Amino acid sequence: MNILRKETTSDTYSCRQRLSVLLFTLCQLLAAILCADSLSVDFLSTIVLELSVLGVLLFLLPSVLSGVLQVALSVGLYATALIDLYCQSNFATSLSPRILALVLQTDAHEIADFLSAYGFTLLRWSRFHFLLFVILFHIVGVCFMGRLVRAVASFRVNVRLWRVLLVLWGLLLIACLPSAVAVKKHYIELLSQPTMTDMEGVVFRGYGQAANTPWWRLLYAVQGNRLACHDVERQKQTARHIVVDSCSYRSPLVVLVIGESYNRHHSQLYGYQLPTTPYQIERRDSNQLFVFTDVVTPWNITSNAFTQMFSLYGYGSAGQWGDYPLFPQLFRRAGYQVSFFSNQFVHRWSSMGNQSGGFFIDDPEVCDSLFDVRNRSKRVLDGNFLHAIRDELSATADTALVIIHLHGQHFEYARRSPQSARYFTLSDYNNRPLTDEQRGIVADYDNATRYNDYVMDQIIRHYANRPTVLIYLSDHGEECYDDLPVHGRLYQELDRRQVRQEFEIPFWIWCSETYQAMHPDVVECIRAAVDRPFMTDHLPHMLLWLAGISCPYYEEDHNLLSPQFDTSRIRLLEGTVDYDALMRGKAN
Repeated sequence: MNILRKETTSDTYSCRQRLSVLLFTLCQLLAAILCADSLSVDFLSTIVLELSVLGVLLFLLPSVLSGVLQVALSVGLYATALIDLYCQSNFATSLSPRILALVLQTDAHEIADFLSAYGFTLLRWSRFHFLLFVILFHIVGVCFMGRLVRAVASFRVNVRLWRVLLVLWGLLLIACLPSAVAVKKHYIELLSQPTMTDMEGVVFRGYGQAANTPWWRLLYAVQGNRLACHDVERQKQTARHIVVDSCSYRSPLVVLVIGESYNRHHSQLYGYQLPTTPYQIERRDSNQLFVFTDVVTPWNITSNAFTQMFSLYGYGSAGQWGDYPLFPQLFRRAGYQVSFFSNQFVHRWSSMGNQSGGFFIDDPEVCDSLFDVRNRSKRVLDGNFLHAIRDELSATADTALVIIHLHGQHFEYARRSPQSARYFTLSDYNNRPLTDEQRGIVADYDNATRYNDYVMDQIIRHYANRPTVLIYLSDHGEECYDDLPVHGRLYQELDRRQVRQEFEIPFWIWCSETYQAMHPDVVECIRAAVDRPFMTDHLPHMLLWLAGISCPYYEEDHNLLSPQFDTSRIRLLEGTVDYDALMRGKAN
């Protein structure tokens, strides 16, 4: 008995539809495999189950409707796969919210520049070209479907064998089910996050891997940008109604310097054995610089750390970060000139979220409400960046908030200090059980840390003759072959070793001699606070107090420098893990 017969027109249509669906499913499977980060059991189980279900649905539909849907799905899925694989081949990243945002922000001139810079890579042999062959194979198969139907119909397949194959296929799908369900649960949790901050949190804990095919990555990218835009819209609504009651201008010149990827346990200020911060040590010993000993960041992700650091929202507050003012908005409303000089987030107007980290900063309305001055270029080295903005720094008003965002110790570490400033070598780490390659990475990191010390000294010198209070902190820390045999950051369930390196950050305040003479009371408040437990989501309250800004959003017990500061507050890392309980060994 034949499964596929030629005798009737209906049998011919059935055979054609089966082969068409089979060809569609096979080609989509090959496309997904080519775009896969790795051929894990979870990935293979998920893709086999998904395409099997889709294939059955396409087969059960009327032949005309099934054919139309196959064409439409093929165009969309192949286009998404081509974009995804091109990004992987040339930018070492899959399709993501950041990539989608960049595409949506790109104008015709930038497209031309892009093609001139990267268009030639299409000529390189890669998985991208294998995908083109898969697409061509699918097209050819569709074009010659009639001949294929006649060829298949000439074979006689035993019904019993066909049933055995179906049973085996069903058993395979049942075996795939547990892994596929686990992956889809992670994916649903990924897409169901209420804010971009929450989404990035689960992404960096590994849930982003559930977006394991180009089409699911596209949906994730769309949802990520939708959340970013939604968060920004909430903040814009908040900014339109902020109120400042009064301002005493207690500190007329406030400078906030935000470092990057700074592991405080590589700082000489915090007991590191190598001389990574000689300038800071000298200023500490001369009672100009006050080192805070117990400060953590709520996130080891720059964008999340920024939203928490800028917003008067803190963990435990009602609502979300966008429901609260950002502290630069309050400074501007109080009459301060506010400047933002970032060696990472270059000034660029965009109505889309910028997924590179400061996604809320580039919206035109939000940026206008935050800053009077922004830079439009950046440099590889922070020292060169300072030189590039020297005129803007010199033009700082008498009453001003200056925010400087450095590249710091961001990976790659070897690029964060000039060759002439290399101080540490492999021999400085002979007492550590590391390979030469690992010693080189640690040396690069410590050289970047020592260079950061030089950069900070240059900033301090610039403001040394003015009544200045300067606050330095890092957005988060970094692993560098200390408690764990890795460098960079880990995105997993938090443990004490990871938290020590990635969430404990340097935090210090420098006061110029002029400022100390003008405000000995403030200096005494700073000195009394250095050992208080603090998390940087409450930083804005301290800054408002330093400026003397009175407004409905300020809370005295959130101000680190206030005698009323709440030292019993639970410090939640990533919004879920109690830092103090974890480090005392009372939490997993």
